Amino acid sequence: FLVDIITNNHPNKIQNQKKLNSTAQFIENYQKIFTLNYDLLLYWVIHKIMQNRKDFKDGFGGNDGEYVVFDESKKDITCFYLHGALHIFDNGNKIIKKTYSRTKKPLKEQITEELNNNRYPVFVSEGTSEQKKAKIIHNAYLNHCYKSLSYIDGDLIVFGTMLKSNDEHIQDAILKSKVKNIYFGASSLEKGKNDLNSFIEKNNNLEKNKKQIFFYDYKSVKIW
Repeated sequence: FLVDIITNNHPNKIQNQKKLNSTAQFIENYQKIFTLNYDLLLYWVIHKIMQNRKDFKDGFGGNDGEYVVFDESKKDITCFYLHGALHIFDNGNKIIKKTYSRTKKPLKEQITEELNNNRYPVFVSEGTSEQKKAKIIHNAYLNHCYKSLSYIDGDLIVFGTMLKSNDEHIQDAILKSKVKNIYFGASSLEKGKNDLNSFIEKNNNLEKNKKQIFFYDYKSVKIW
């Protein structure tokens, strides 16, 4: 399974504190973060950010147990894992998140224990966009994140993905939103336009809430 491969090759923690601080300083400038990544890097960065910004939240909480529970009624969620993550699990009647603070046990160790017991995290790895969306709408947490993306407005900065055909559901959520300006990181303007041809065409066909699309040099962004 892909999740086993990612977990086995995942670092136990971020070794370079300078890079962690740099990433935290970059991300904390934004109101909301939507990620397609499964790994724990953003989890560690958010914990760093929360030392300065108490309003940076992922919707998980609760005072009891070895884990925290997702509460979709919370209106102030900042971070959304659109395709799930290694540390988020479906417990049957609730969505839970593994934490270090409750157990003093490294997250990778906790996740490995779950995998060894054939319990897998909330994790979207299907091949096509249709298959991904089907999985998303059948999971309360993923569906909440997906809908939240379609409700955003203002400006959207996209880094690390060109939202190709297997992420067409993400394209659709963005096009449904009231976002006005979208900035895509690309290696060149020509490549950006070519990779986003389908998205640009859909946007041009919108009757309302048409977006302005811009490109920037992704190499100019020093996240790490």
